[in-house]
Amino acid sequence: MRSSDQVRQPSAHLPFEDALTGIEAGVLPGVLAELVRDPALLAAWVHPFSDPGDPDPGLGRREREASARVALARSFDRVVAWASAHRAVALAEAEALLGERARELGHAKHGVEPSVHAQLGLELRLPSAVAALQAGEAAALVGRHPGTWWLLAEGEISPRHAAAVVEACEPLDLAGCAAVEARVLRRAPEQTVAQLRRRLRTAVAVADPRGASERHADAVRRDRGVFMRPLPDAMAEVVAVVSATEAFGVMGALDAVVDALPEAGAAGSGPGAGAGPAGRRSLSQRRADALVLVASAVVGDLEALPGLVRTVPARPAVSVVVSLATVAGLAEDPAHLEGYGPVPAELGRAVAADAEWALRVTGPEGELLATAPLRHQPSARLRAFVVAREQTCGHPTCDRAARELQLDHREAFDHEHPARGGPTTGANLDPKCQRDHNLKTWHGWGAWRDRDGTLVTRTPFGRHYLTEREPQPCT
Repeated sequence: MRSSDQVRQPSAHLPFEDALTGIEAGVLPGVLAELVRDPALLAAWVHPFSDPGDPDPGLGRREREASARVALARSFDRVVAWASAHRAVALAEAEALLGERARELGHAKHGVEPSVHAQLGLELRLPSAVAALQAGEAAALVGRHPGTWWLLAEGEISPRHAAAVVEACEPLDLAGCAAVEARVLRRAPEQTVAQLRRRLRTAVAVADPRGASERHADAVRRDRGVFMRPLPDAMAEVVAVVSATEAFGVMGALDAVVDALPEAGAAGSGPGAGAGPAGRRSLSQRRADALVLVASAVVGDLEALPGLVRTVPARPAVSVVVSLATVAGLAEDPAHLEGYGPVPAELGRAVAADAEWALRVTGPEGELLATAPLRHQPSARLRAFVVAREQTCGHPTCDRAARELQLDHREAFDHEHPARGGPTTGANLDPKCQRDHNLKTWHGWGAWRDRDGTLVTRTPFGRHYLTEREPQPCT
């Protein structure tokens, strides 16, 4: 019997994509092999009905073909995930069996790992160090993360998602791993790897606040420093490894210098001159100018920064979200450094003790009460509220920080008659990067929020995607 005979085949009421999604991951490789080998079978599955009886006439044949190919690609991803899960089991068991044999041979005196990993490397055609790394990750996945392994075996998450969980939970005990999985796995199948990593960092900090503080202190002692690495084309890379709050202070100071300098300032004539492909210089390029100018002023060129004493704020703003209980010393919940993620509680208290407080008044549904709805540009207070609420770009798979982006009116602002629609309120604003804003403006994409905050994204190809709003980082 063919593999495809064991599954529900597409019909007028079961689209091709849904039929593939309903196939068990273990059966899917055989089905995909048949579809790849037999173009006629694939065509029959993609178009199981004639066009006159098409249940969705809004989708043309080309869109259906494209959706089918995307569904095939996703199904191959599921097969890769399923294979990766079972590869991890095989690799972990192989390492354990080789370890037992090495101990029987009397290798324990000098450690069995070098011999075991060398053997695995030969069998897998990998360097011993890579084989050791893969075996360790496999053992951790199988032995410490049953929920993650199950999602991987079902093809619900990718190997990179699973690796992110294993890496983030490495310092935790079994109870900590279970707590993290309980916090993050429900939404992991619908998230990108970057989005999952962000939630993992918060979950690990919540599960082990004392350990997070100790690891931060160790990292400050071990890793803090400034390094230079030569690059090709007479360039060099300067890397500063400092605490996260210090890093944002440094970046804020550089941005303040950038804002105080004219666009074509020092970069137009000095060695840092340069421009992007369209002749416009990026923020990172102007930050490089600012860094060089600040260093030049410190070592003696006091004219390098004319007038900046009057224009640069003395203290760049650093935005940290911290619970009231943590500020009062009654809890050790991790603080959240905007644009970075969780930091130890004492770091949050240190910033809170030296910060300006702002009161944001909201209604019973979480809406901001004080706004200027007839203005196109939101007030600073409204912008701060929307940025804090959304955290990232409003596109489901975009992870760019909201504080770097413009705010987009979901319902377009009516410039001629502002009172008629598109109000500048928290309920009508979302952060959007330029690329995703252009999808709405020029390519027919749409988005709106349901009452519970769920983002509904509509594509021009007739598809809708639901994305739950990220909880506040200190929730």
